Amino acid sequence: MTNMSTSRQAETADFAHGGAPEVPTFEPDWLTSSAELPDLTSLRLLCVIAHCGSIGRAGKQLGIAQPSASQRLRQLERRTGIPLVERTFRGCVLTAEGRRVVAEAEVLLDAADKFRSSVELLRLTAQGKLSLAASCVVAEFLLPGWITRLRDVQPDLSISLKMCNSAAVARELERSTIDLGFIEGPDTPDDLVEVPVATDELKVVVGAAHQLYGRPRVCIDQLLESRLITRELGSGTRDTLELALDHHGVSLPPGVLELGSTSAIRSAVVQGAGVGILSTLAIEELVASGAIWVMNVPGLRMHRTLRAVYRAGSVLSHPARELLVIATST
Repeated sequence: MTNMSTSRQAETADFAHGGAPEVPTFEPDWLTSSAELPDLTSLRLLCVIAHCGSIGRAGKQLGIAQPSASQRLRQLERRTGIPLVERTFRGCVLTAEGRRVVAEAEVLLDAADKFRSSVELLRLTAQGKLSLAASCVVAEFLLPGWITRLRDVQPDLSISLKMCNSAAVARELERSTIDLGFIEGPDTPDDLVEVPVATDELKVVVGAAHQLYGRPRVCIDQLLESRLITRELGSGTRDTLELALDHHGVSLPPGVLELGSTSAIRSAVVQGAGVGILSTLAIEELVASGAIWVMNVPGLRMHRTLRAVYRAGSVLSHPARELLVIATST
């Protein structure tokens, strides 16, 4: 079977004689009252295998390399003394005993998750802290209202908010320095869970002193010939703009003015420094007052979804869950 994937080759390498399950060597000492149960990660791996039918795919979902996943499964079979899966050239299927073990394991894992969440709640209730990081639009125009509502129900909660671009938010989560993040860019790293909280659109705007003020529309070529003001690389606004331009086979020209916050771009536009790219959330009042003008650029679509993000496999603290409920219900 020459087209077999590397993952499937690895899964079947030790089982070249078909699907008959290997009879594991039993390690009975784990059944005694003083011995530990099989580790939760191996049980979780078995449960994921039951749903996806592949050791490789299950390991990938849990961040476990293929060889390590196979080794964990073999160790689990040795510890229980039960053949849990039948390996085939198409992947693997659970034995009847394996399905029973999965049913029991799911109960245990659910209890473990509840235990972890309860302990985390106790810890955070004692500490009373919530650490956040958010990209500029969310931090400046959405989070203040959400945090106000959260403090109404948790007045003693201490909240810290770091405003940075979407790439930096992801890095903060990777370092486990924050509980919850908010991003604006078009892509979410694979190791993060995303939850949509709002929709947004970027607009092309100029200040009252700019020569294009009052003009209903400009083409993409005219836009690229202008003095553009946008966010820095790594920001959601910049990524969304570049993706929209890429759909037309063009890119940002040299000489773009890069500013590190939405407020800075807005001020520069009002003062006539150039053509800005700003969120609709950031310009409503300025458009109403006539301080800036929105120009239509036919074919340039810059819609985006603002999202809350947190580490896959992590248990959100109670304050983080409460904030997420507020954000998604607004």
